[in-house]
Amino acid sequence: MAYWRDYIIASRLLNIQKAIGIMSETLNAKCKILWPEVVHDYKGFSPGEVHHSAVNEAVKLAKLPGGDGFDDINPEDINDLINAHSQPLTDEDLMGMTKSASEEEEQGIEEEDEVGLTLDRLTTMIRMAREPQRVAQGWDSQILHSLQFSNIFEGGMSVYKNLLVRKKQRQQQLPMTMLLTRKKTPVTPASLEKTEARDESEKTAPPDEVAPSEQL
Repeated sequence: MAYWRDYIIASRLLNIQKAIGIMSETLNAKCKILWPEVVHDYKGFSPGEVHHSAVNEAVKLAKLPGGDGFDDINPEDINDLINAHSQPLTDEDLMGMTKSASEEEEQGIEEEDEVGLTLDRLTTMIRMAREPQRVAQGWDSQILHSLQFSNIFEGGMSVYKNLLVRKKQRQQQLPMTMLLTRKKTPVTPASLEKTEARDESEKTAPPDEVAPSEQL
């Protein structure tokens, strides 16, 4: 306590003056243990020079693949990217990052179904394709002609039939965990005693009598 009572502004100024005279290597050695993020290990280079060198290296690496979007990259683009990621994330950003891939796939499938071949549309197409076959079979007296006509229609509709089957399977598919998980029945002392009693009775029960074979 006596030390702190004698610790005045003059003492603080003396300590600051001594700290200024400490070499940066000594400070780095101490800060690596307490706060490694602030340690500056690049001897002879300032943080600004290190940043400039890293940006130039990033530009060189980006131009190695070549092509559209790579040849036009400049240091300003790299700095803009760094500045964009230096801002704290908002709640909307976090929600977008934590959004699962399955949800995105489901949304993509729903959008595709709405504008493309849905289950209802595929079913309607197949049902409409069967109508000309029935007409041909009812009106044409030559069965061979109607069979050839039906075979052509069936071959052309096989693509959509297979697509309809795959879509139905994907819609009705259950998670594997629901199929593989079995409900475990808890073993109670009463059920255990019944099982042991049944096993004991089976051991002590007399064997079944075997009827003698008839003599010839």
